[in-house]
Amino acid sequence: MDEIVFKTLKAKDYIIKNYIIKVAKELNLSLNEFILLIYFYNQEEPVLDCAAISKATSMTEDEVMEAFSRLNGIKLIDIIIMKDEKGIRKETISLDNLTKQAANDIAQSIKTREESDIYSKFEAEFGRPLRRTEYEIINEWIEEGISRDLILEALRLAVYNGALSLRYISTILLDWKKKGYKSKSELSTGLKINNESNILVDLFDSDWLNENE
Repeated sequence: MDEIVFKTLKAKDYIIKNYIIKVAKELNLSLNEFILLIYFYNQEEPVLDCAAISKATSMTEDEVMEAFSRLNGIKLIDIIIMKDEKGIRKETISLDNLTKQAANDIAQSIKTREESDIYSKFEAEFGRPLRRTEYEIINEWIEEGISRDLILEALRLAVYNGALSLRYISTILLDWKKKGYKSKSELSTGLKINNESNILVDLFDSDWLNENE
């Protein structure tokens, strides 16, 4: 099998993107499936030509078809039927799903880092590890689509007002939601227009300093 890789790489300089390697590892692709992906990626207009692929990769035509069937079966690649300028139908291979898979992985990685960063900032301000229920509350804000910047801005306001309470922060976020603020920039603009620089400082008579959640 190493001989196949050697011959493939020796025959032509192939571009191998890091995200293709990552996706291949995550989906546990075989070596032949990985080589076929690389082959398709490096073609200007990839088509399933078993003879040409076999010659370029040193795989047998049966191995090419087996690898292709698996990649198509897991929806990592698609067959797109098109018509050329003469109206003749032709099949090309689309790698859009591969790109989407990589994009989703990147987006999820960024989201995970941001969420972790939010929890860390809360713990830093609270001066202690978060309780399970506090994690759940913060996670609910995130799942509701409240932006990271707004959550951290609400935390900053709670610190400023000396009211480190998730109930207090929830009330701030609810107030901003009612006003239609979806980002920190919208919040800043709204506060300037409505002259609300001291928003929520004295909203409630509750003793927020003694609230634990």
